[in-house]
Amino acid sequence: ELLNNKFRNLDTKQMFQNIFTAEVAAEDWPGAYSVFPSTANATKKKLFHMSLHNNPSGLAAADILAWLRHSRIEQGWAEGETRHPDIRMGISWPFIHPAE
Repeated sequence: ELLNNKFRNLDTKQMFQNIFTAEVAAEDWPGAYSVFPSTANATKKKLFHMSLHNNPSGLAAADILAWLRHSRIEQGWAEGETRHPDIRMGISWPFIHPAE
C-alpha cells in the first residue's frame, strides 16, 4: 500500500506500465486486451546501479525497483526476467538504504 501511495499519479503509473508490461489484443473481443509483464532486465539493471547512491535519484530508483518487485509478486514475473537486477555485483537485493 505504501508503494502504491508513492506512485498515485496516473501518468506515473501509466509510464511504469508502459515500461514493465505489454498489452496483447484479445483475438475474440475487439478493443479488449490482456496485460502481461514484459522483460525489463536492462532497465532494472540501470535502476539498480542508480539505487546504490544515497541521493534523491538513487532513492527514487530504489522505490521504482521495490514497486516493480511488489507488482511482480502480485501479478507474476515476465518470462526470462531475472529477479535480481544485477546479481554479478554481489550485492543482495532487495536492500535498505542506511538512514542519514
